[in-house]
Amino acid sequence: MNAKKKRCVNIWAIVSMVTLLTLPTLKAEPLTTTQLHATMGIITNFILSDGIVHNGTSYGKVTSPYTGRIWLDRNLGASRVCTSLDDTQCYGDYYQWGRNHDGHQDGNSTVTTTLMTVIEHGDFVINSSVPYDWTSLDSDGSIRKHNWLKTDGTAVCPIGFRVPTDLELKVETLDNAVVDNNTAFSNFLKLPSAGYRNYSAATILHVGLKGSLWTGVVSGLGARFLNFSIAGANLINTKRADGLPLRCIQKNMPEEHYHNSTVYGVVTSSYTGKIWLDRNLGANRVCIGFDDTECYGDYYQWGRNFDGHEDSTSPITGTLANVVANVGNGNFITSAFSSNDWASVDSTGYMRRISNWSKTDGSSVCPVGFRVPILTELSAETLDNGVINKATAFSNFLKFPSAGYRSPVYGSMNTVGTIGFVWTNSVNGTSSIEIGFDSGYAGWNNHSRASGYSLRCLKD
Repeated sequence: MNAKKKRCVNIWAIVSMVTLLTLPTLKAEPLTTTQLHATMGIITNFILSDGIVHNGTSYGKVTSPYTGRIWLDRNLGASRVCTSLDDTQCYGDYYQWGRNHDGHQDGNSTVTTTLMTVIEHGDFVINSSVPYDWTSLDSDGSIRKHNWLKTDGTAVCPIGFRVPTDLELKVETLDNAVVDNNTAFSNFLKLPSAGYRNYSAATILHVGLKGSLWTGVVSGLGARFLNFSIAGANLINTKRADGLPLRCIQKNMPEEHYHNSTVYGVVTSSYTGKIWLDRNLGANRVCIGFDDTECYGDYYQWGRNFDGHEDSTSPITGTLANVVANVGNGNFITSAFSSNDWASVDSTGYMRRISNWSKTDGSSVCPVGFRVPILTELSAETLDNGVINKATAFSNFLKFPSAGYRSPVYGSMNTVGTIGFVWTNSVNGTSSIEIGFDSGYAGWNNHSRASGYSLRCLKD
């Protein structure tokens, strides 16, 4: 029996059940408001339920009107979708960062001061000492981060779902009118002001006044979370021993790669058979247009690693770096017209080309198993196969946007939405090579290594 027929039978059974329950009265009487709501709630669950059951709780799905991504319709552990921002039935559980469903997430769970050495344990761990964590298992959070990325149902989220990154949560909320707890509730995710469970006393605070959601992203000794109250909304860091609600997002593609707080999918070239990331590094999503700001991604200076400089609003300095592997700050380094570089060393680019952008171990800009392509590899997918301007760069299977660039001399953003540039891992003298495209042209050029351009990674 298919799902639609099964639901129809279930609905008929419910209606029949309600009818039979009223037969002894031998007269038609309207249901009370409570009876009606209960009956319609049951019917609605049969109609809309997606059959997701995880750790004893049933969930439905909601689709984002902004990104098309699919989310659970309620917080983990919640009895229902929220009917108001202070609906206690939709608050759900309070998870310490990176922990599984082990009993600690219950608001009334027992408390201990003993740090855990395993991810699963029933007690809520309080810790008033730096680094305010509940475990000594992994100070960098790497084990727990990968735990919450699992989509096989063995971690906190149901099969096919995982904990979102901060960028995935941001694009659904802060980028789309969530400015306080009222707008968090009116958002399609129907987020409640569930408060949080305090790291030092295990008390639940600010119930009905403040809301939050964990992300799977590590930040220093803490972790990132979405925070919203009457005073505003933002993404900030907090202590990993705090107990916060969780909302799961559906895995978006058969193959996902997590790197530097962004989750990427892959696309396979019909020209070469090679596998590429499906978006620019740092992009929130695959492009839906050549001027889609959510898919521009970051702006890397040639050969530099992920250190903060790639953000389009990072601070600017004119002091050239004297190292290239780890610059030590997130400043965008401008150069004089005659310099052509952001570093005072490695004039040939050999160290950056081999030691940085050729790495496939995940310690450089690309995820594990990926690297920055050389000119011939990127040309084979683009210039050699019909990319002649920005329109064909976008219609290409790599979906390149016209993200503009960051000036190597001034650090300012330029030609955003009109021209695109993508670095390659190839050099020519003291310059490096990019592929660029605008309304009437596409080709490769030598440019200053201090320029901030887009990056796309190729599977090695």
